[in-house]
Amino acid sequence: MRSGKRTRADKKIVVDDKILPQKTMSAPRSPQKRNAARNRNIQQKLQTSAQQNKWSIENTKLPRDTRNTISSINIDNYSLKLNKASQFIDDKFIFFKTDRGNIELNVLPDYSNIPLKDISERQKINLELSGFACKKIENTKVDWRLVIGVGGSSVYETSMTLHHIYGIPYIPGSAIKGVLRHFIVSELLANDFPDDNLNIINKLIEIDDIEVLIKKGIETMGNIVITYTDEDGQSKKIKPSQKLLDRVMTGWDDLKKARKIFGNQGRQGNVIFVDSFPITPPKIKPDVMNPHYSDYYSGKTDKNGNPVSPADYLSPVPIYFLTVEDTAFDFYLAAKKKDKDIFDEKIGNFNIVNWLKKALCEHGIGAKTAVGYGYLNV
Repeated sequence: MRSGKRTRADKKIVVDDKILPQKTMSAPRSPQKRNAARNRNIQQKLQTSAQQNKWSIENTKLPRDTRNTISSINIDNYSLKLNKASQFIDDKFIFFKTDRGNIELNVLPDYSNIPLKDISERQKINLELSGFACKKIENTKVDWRLVIGVGGSSVYETSMTLHHIYGIPYIPGSAIKGVLRHFIVSELLANDFPDDNLNIINKLIEIDDIEVLIKKGIETMGNIVITYTDEDGQSKKIKPSQKLLDRVMTGWDDLKKARKIFGNQGRQGNVIFVDSFPITPPKIKPDVMNPHYSDYYSGKTDKNGNPVSPADYLSPVPIYFLTVEDTAFDFYLAAKKKDKDIFDEKIGNFNIVNWLKKALCEHGIGAKTAVGYGYLNV
């Protein structure tokens, strides 16, 4: 008789007088090894997908009958591939793959069959046929990279503005209008006021009867209270300073011209800002931002309930996003033919076309302009 505890090897399973084989027990893997194995699994699946033209219908979360229906169809719309038929690999939507620090797209666009110049030129033709006069700024090339619509809704952490029909990246007319309006107002008041007062100026311009108040004089202007939203999203009320009101009154001729171009809540502007489409095949490149203090910015606390400090022990959290690189765009401004003189009217030292050129070169458009994205060469 053997003493001590019996091991797994001492136990046997017998079925119909036959001893069944037993699996040997391996030691449990550490979290690091499990993560490494998981990453290898993702990369293997990504490589398999790469061999299938960078995209596979089997890696999507579309319903089975939908997948069976379109399995033999070549989907060449990049917007559909990226957003509607997203690649779902190892419980995660992924649009990129990494290889020794390099980031590559898992879903590649193909714009070789899209007549990009014709699409852009068609905008001008349609506007002129509709009775509008047009001004064109052509062949403006992205200086480095352009980020458009990064905060839009998406199955990924970030997004990109893509045309729903053509699948190409484009710059919405609303974005062009907003950037240009802010640039003109800030340049007219350059070195006079900080950015928070520019928000107040923008609100003053929106007031329909501001002209009447200006004509009545500074005493009436002194009774104005502005309601605006600060950077934290909080609604605040503020009484403009005397210096700011004086600046609005003395510079009202230029500000009035700007309001005539852009309009306000009470009236439509005289200039129409048209969506800008690429005229060369867009090169879409993945990029990464690596915030080091995400726990601090998200307001997390430590085990003692104290707010986390922005210290070096916090782990960086890479966030991948899409950019447009080495691509040229055409920009169109339109106005009714009876208002076409608005293109030659100067605000300060420049007309609206030259203001747009300056804004694209000096201010940039899209997200992350403060770190070099979004500048164009005109």
